[in-house]
Amino acid sequence: MDNRGKLLRASLAENLESVIKARGIDIVSLDPFVKTHSIEENNNSAIDSVVQILTDLSVKYKIAVDALHHTSKGTAEPGNASRGRGASAMKDGARLVYTLTTMNEKEAEKFDIDEDERRSYSGRT
Repeated sequence: MDNRGKLLRASLAENLESVIKARGIDIVSLDPFVKTHSIEENNNSAIDSVVQILTDLSVKYKIAVDALHHTSKGTAEPGNASRGRGASAMKDGARLVYTLTTMNEKEAEKFDIDEDERRSYSGRT
């Protein structure tokens, strides 16, 4: 952002676009999303602008963009897109949102997975 608070398109966006174009990339995976920009993660309008850059690249080059995102603290809730940390503009700008949680005891029992191993598996989304 400039000194007036206006969002600037930084070099990462330009570099990402040139690599997508040069290499014919089909999917871009950003992990974690929060490291792809330097704005405050709770700023909805600024996060929306970052998501718009990714959406524009997706449409322009007919690619998929996978932006991995941390969840807020607290009890894991499979399928709850609102658990994402920071501005809700991140999930609101996405077409698909999945949550990854540790397999629960009931699921582990169903698949005959030992309790010691259960936390190594993901549950439903």
